[in-house]
Amino acid sequence: MSNPTATPWLSYWQTLPPGRLLFHPEGEAFAHNFRQAIRPAATDRLLDYGCGFGHVAGLLAPHVGEVRVWDAAPAMCDRAAANLSQFPNVRPWDETERDFNLILVNSVVQYLSPGELTRNLRRWEQLLAVGGRLILSDVSEPGHSVLSDMWSLFRFSVRRGYFLSAVWNTLAERRRYNATAQSCPLYHPAKADLELFAAAAGLTVRYLPHNLTHFAGRYTAVLTRTPHAPRHREH
Repeated sequence: MSNPTATPWLSYWQTLPPGRLLFHPEGEAFAHNFRQAIRPAATDRLLDYGCGFGHVAGLLAPHVGEVRVWDAAPAMCDRAAANLSQFPNVRPWDETERDFNLILVNSVVQYLSPGELTRNLRRWEQLLAVGGRLILSDVSEPGHSVLSDMWSLFRFSVRRGYFLSAVWNTLAERRRYNATAQSCPLYHPAKADLELFAAAAGLTVRYLPHNLTHFAGRYTAVLTRTPHAPRHREH
């Protein structure tokens, strides 16, 4: 499996303290939006690829049959496993498992390189069950504005009543985040590029009307196997 983060980002997420940047109200809103837009079935097998601390996986677990979680950062995998131990249908992903009805890749693409995205699209295509869906959420396009993200966070945190906590924790982490982004710039794929990479992996792209997270300036893509496209084999 391709590592979804370059080394500086892997180090960053490995040492991120719980409660910094990954807030529970945002996870709750995401899980609600996911259920409304994706309509998971009670029998679906879901892979949360890039699960972080496991909060979203825990919120989705009661609504699907099985959940598998994976993250590039071992510390996050360990924390997610501890946080999700109460759910009998959730466990860490064994990379030999496949046939997932849903693969969720939320707020991961920006930490990939174009080559990593291309390789992972091929891999994710192999993991899908017949009729399965790959959800790439929170993807930002070229020219993406940090100010747009800050405005989205401001509006959302005010509505949900955690504005001061959001500002404090975001500012506390901003210097380290910016330093990592300077050494390993974020990737903002144009939709045309995503469609090109997806087609090469045998996938067709459609876009949801709204992003699944609170960041209004980003987008969510739902990818499915292109009919009659050849299956890619893992090497």
